[in-house]
Amino acid sequence: MTWSNRGLIFRCSDYKIAGNEILFAQSPQPVNLGDRIRVFFCTRLRDSPTTWISHPAFVDYTHDLQHVLESPQLVKIAPPILGSFDEHGIFPFHPHLSDGLFLAYSTGWSRRQSVDVETGIGLLQSFDQGLSFVRVGDGPVLTASLYEPYLVCDPWVVRDESNWKMWYLFGTEWDESLDSEDPQRVYKIGKAESLDGRQWVESKGQASVPDVLGPKEAQALPSVRHKAGRFEMIFCYRPHRGFRIPGNASYNLGFASSVDGNTWNRDDQQVDFPLQDFDSQMRCYPSWFTLGESDFILYNGNEFGKFGFGLAQWTK
Repeated sequence: MTWSNRGLIFRCSDYKIAGNEILFAQSPQPVNLGDRIRVFFCTRLRDSPTTWISHPAFVDYTHDLQHVLESPQLVKIAPPILGSFDEHGIFPFHPHLSDGLFLAYSTGWSRRQSVDVETGIGLLQSFDQGLSFVRVGDGPVLTASLYEPYLVCDPWVVRDESNWKMWYLFGTEWDESLDSEDPQRVYKIGKAESLDGRQWVESKGQASVPDVLGPKEAQALPSVRHKAGRFEMIFCYRPHRGFRIPGNASYNLGFASSVDGNTWNRDDQQVDFPLQDFDSQMRCYPSWFTLGESDFILYNGNEFGKFGFGLAQWTK
């Protein structure tokens, strides 16, 4: 069995949202609504001539992920309040459908002066199958703390009979060692637990996934499932510098497995599959899921999802 690359299944240039050009389709994450697969992603909107905000959107597919059912739409969310943790956008946006409860765990962005951004993890709820969401509160459910002082973001939630588990990122530093570059972020994957999905106990700076590029490897977007008695994770990783230059140390996909969800074994060869033009220089922001007998990975390619998102399928 092996992964096959089905290529770009959503091309930004083929669609518009609310009459406007689609600028990026980042971090595609699916929800099975029974009659369709709704894929949420984050796109960018200008809020000034020189700045952007990220905002969630979605597009609906047939169950074989071959055909788009309707034009993509922006998710309806009330504007953030002044000074809030998500004042300047949401990215990524993790939908979670469980026992009829439709939640989304969001990464909220707010701009800063000395560094680019600060982030926190928020909680929203939908009552109309994801057409619109309301914030459960104006603050984050997980944010910077004593042991994780920077950039808490990128949540992925798994619920079992006893509790809720979240894998997420926490920043370890802003590296300003090179005067020729702006400070660069370094972050690792941690794990939090909750009894109700709202109050979370974080990892207190304990990284879950081992590095392969050294201590300043940056890891992002953990996508986790529990299958056959073990946890499996697909994520993306990169060096902390040079990753914005196409083809130069850009993001790639990683894989890890765990019996308890705490200690992980790394084996990136598990997500090695042929390149196409759209992902020839970068693979990032993965989300994996199962439909019937097949496993799939939705992910972004070159330039952080500027051109859309692609699909890989596990085939026999």
